[in-house]
Amino acid sequence: MSKLTGPCLSLSASGQIAKSIVYGVWKGIAYARQYTTPSNPKTENQMTQRGYLASALTLWHDVVNTLNTLDKTNLNRGATVIGKTMSGFNLYVRNYVLTRVKAITPNQLYGTTVSSLSAGNVTIVINSATSTISVGLRYGYSPTSMPNLVTRTETSTAGTTHTFTLTTPSAGQIIYYQICDVIVDSLVNAGIGKITVTA
Repeated sequence: MSKLTGPCLSLSASGQIAKSIVYGVWKGIAYARQYTTPSNPKTENQMTQRGYLASALTLWHDVVNTLNTLDKTNLNRGATVIGKTMSGFNLYVRNYVLTRVKAITPNQLYGTTVSSLSAGNVTIVINSATSTISVGLRYGYSPTSMPNLVTRTETSTAGTTHTFTLTTPSAGQIIYYQICDVIVDSLVNAGIGKITVTA
């Protein structure tokens, strides 16, 4: 790979020319390389993985079990906490695919709402697209330490609503929470939420 200064007698260049040379920038360094056609063997494993990605994308855009603004905000916060450069969408797809790889069907958690923010009475509600799913709520006072766990299992039809009530917070406290599928080896979660308890 060649490093360049003023490629093509310009200040910058990107893309390919006549399927022979490709110009680009990698970590701030301008380069030129030979054009190559990407390999696409379409192996069975490769196609399976692509199917997982397509399914995750379909769920992200699901109009029935819809992720709301709070869900996406929580996923974005969760992505920043795990120490990788990714968005909430990336985290969502990553968790979905890694769960499918473990032969577990991921459960869609969606429609998070928070209400009754007064001291001693914080209510967090989330829906699951699968019936009889056990859902856990972890919470604490730091986004990286949520040692408290409350679980719920509702035995009704798909679209179950899970309601968690926290009775211990005091006025002015900031609480971080994460709602997750508690199936062993499932990585499905709804990101990390943040609540400021009112008086």
